[in-house]
Amino acid sequence: MNDEMKSAPSGAAASLAELVSQGHSIIKIENETQQAIAIQRPRDEEKVLARALADLERSPEFAASAFWERPVGKDDEGKQTDAKGLSIRAAESLVRLWGNIAAGGRVFLENEDRIVITGKAIDYETNAAIERPFVVSKSAWSKKTQAVVRLREDRLAIAMQAGVSKAIRNASLALLPTWLKEAYFKKAISIATGGGKPAGKKAKPIADRIEQMVAKFGEKGVKAETLFAYLGVQDEPTDQQLAKAIGVYNAIEEGEATVEEIFGAQGHASSTGERQLELLEKRGMVSPDRKNLAIELAETAKEQPQEKQMPFELVAATLNAIAKRVRMEVAGAKDRAAAAKFAKADMEQWAMNNADAIGGCAEPEKELVRASYRDVLKTIDDLKKGRIDA
Repeated sequence: MNDEMKSAPSGAAASLAELVSQGHSIIKIENETQQAIAIQRPRDEEKVLARALADLERSPEFAASAFWERPVGKDDEGKQTDAKGLSIRAAESLVRLWGNIAAGGRVFLENEDRIVITGKAIDYETNAAIERPFVVSKSAWSKKTQAVVRLREDRLAIAMQAGVSKAIRNASLALLPTWLKEAYFKKAISIATGGGKPAGKKAKPIADRIEQMVAKFGEKGVKAETLFAYLGVQDEPTDQQLAKAIGVYNAIEEGEATVEEIFGAQGHASSTGERQLELLEKRGMVSPDRKNLAIELAETAKEQPQEKQMPFELVAATLNAIAKRVRMEVAGAKDRAAAAKFAKADMEQWAMNNADAIGGCAEPEKELVRASYRDVLKTIDDLKKGRIDA
């Protein structure tokens, strides 16, 4: 048997190699075709903008769902700050109208605890390409058990689909020009707060429109007084407050935030300072050297509105869960140095994923989280160097 025959692939290996080669060829042809079309039919940016705004005017219901808003913490002056953005459907509409652009998503990494999805968008006119990751956790907070539980297979599939959509949205919006997104965002709010009136008819009174939002939030267990307190309504609601209500509702619908994260545990027992302290003790987050800080938290929590308490419960629960896991992984590893490296990377990823929730906690709560986070990192180092055992 000569060397050529020895090196030649056979059977399934040859078929697989041929399929891979064919796949690469197809992708190359598709890319070259799209680039050729982009050269022959470049986009008219002014027409894109006009069509995008016309789409919003054509469908007021779509305009009202095109944006979201959610709280992310407080600034240096103690004022609430909000994150705002365009919805998944809005991003899809803009990509379609912008043209000569391709967007998609894929699973980049998967382990026992999470799935990392990458969204990618490519502009065939400028050859610009942007990727954005999105992390899907395989666990979630259970209201029923008051603990972090593993997602069932069907719920994980839903979470993955939502994660792919968000990854694609984030990459697509990052690629689109700022002027287009800002004009679209402002127009959507203008139409949404204008009541979506048909041509020749008067807009609905703002009181009627805010009443509609009260009914929608009521279906999610949010009381009218809770909504009005959050919006800051005193006498008559304003257009800005209506826009905020619509944006927050859309954030909940998009999965950007939960009712509990924004308004607190509506429909559940109120969370007092004593309950917070009990929770800390259960999570193992109150050590003797931190007792005074825990007592300060308990006293502060008595005067904190519910929306300042629920995010901390979520942060504490997830921090407790990941701390137990990484400790076991490092302690049981043959190569503790390598395991410790991955454990620290997991902790950094946890901190990134929970930055908004931590920002929404009261200051004593934040300090407890920071101190507990440092304790976990120290434990990882101690395990790596053999100073302690599991």
